[in-house]
Amino acid sequence: MRQVYQVLELPKEHLRRLQESNQLDAEFEIEKFQEEFAGYKRNYFEQPIRSVLDVVRDQQRKNYLVILGDPGSGKSTLLQYLALDWVEKTLEENDFNLPIPLLIELRHYMRDRDAGSCNNFLQFYHNSPNCFYHLNQHKLHEQLKAGNALVMFDSLDEIFESAKREEVITSIHRFTNEYPDVQVIVTSRIIGYKQQQLRDAEFRHFMLQDLEPAQIQDFIERWHDKTFSQAEERDKNIKRERLQRVINESKAIAELAQNPLLLTMMAILNLKRELPRDRSELYKDASEVLLHNWDEGRNLKPDERLDIIDYKDKQAMLRQVAYQMQTSEKGLAGNFIYADDLEAIFTKYLQSIPVSDARDKARRLMKQLRDRNFI
Repeated sequence: MRQVYQVLELPKEHLRRLQESNQLDAEFEIEKFQEEFAGYKRNYFEQPIRSVLDVVRDQQRKNYLVILGDPGSGKSTLLQYLALDWVEKTLEENDFNLPIPLLIELRHYMRDRDAGSCNNFLQFYHNSPNCFYHLNQHKLHEQLKAGNALVMFDSLDEIFESAKREEVITSIHRFTNEYPDVQVIVTSRIIGYKQQQLRDAEFRHFMLQDLEPAQIQDFIERWHDKTFSQAEERDKNIKRERLQRVINESKAIAELAQNPLLLTMMAILNLKRELPRDRSELYKDASEVLLHNWDEGRNLKPDERLDIIDYKDKQAMLRQVAYQMQTSEKGLAGNFIYADDLEAIFTKYLQSIPVSDARDKARRLMKQLRDRNFI
């Protein structure tokens, strides 16, 4: 990953539209912005690419990090890896004094805070229902005062209300003031992220990079070795070579393969049939995995009241949602949709099938998408 000193997310086309509609100050010059943007971009690419583990394990006093990346780039997986790595090292070395990793999924924290189950991060770990394991907050306080912890705040971007996101950022800042010797990592998508507050709190910012060809090939080798048994050696080689061939022959697919989540999707889809060379067809196939097979693979209990809605219905509804968001005149705000509008789209579609209790099923489907697919 590369260190980044300025996070910019506003495309020049959007800036031009704002200027033409008189939503920018008269003295604002797009050319000036473009010049500054080019300078930031130049500075960014001059930064050396460093191993994410080297950056995390950097032994400086205040190793506060914000790790930014696109959806599916591996931000959450990285934090989970760090937690599992602590378990393995603790058992291998029989050393229970290694800095303890504390992983806080911020969407769970905010859900419990809004429900009144906790008021701060220590209370969340003490007894909140969405915390996977509980730790006594007084003993945890002692551990944090000693600096013997790695605290990881995952998915700041999944707090969608800007006011609540600001509150969480302020809470993280206070946390670092109270426990200055604790290493802290925050992850977020790039879109919607505002850097100044955490930069003021001495956080360094890094951007996860796309997978390089050698890394893609290494992933494909390792994934197939883990997926197939020794008795399936021939089938493994056929599937592995078929996937690598599609990536080599299609520029569009090769670009998508640079994203770890999409590359994993490709490997799963390739087990049953050859991948399409067209980007839109690949997205269509990937959506089937997410909407149809995902819960089965994670052994999640289905909602029997939604059995009548198959993945094709879900695809049709999400197409309508995507259309409404993409054709919105709100510019970047089109990345958001009000709950009432989403419910109306789902309800109208379900009434057209038709199904009974369409509105109730629409609400259950919305909850399922939030809880299971993190939409």
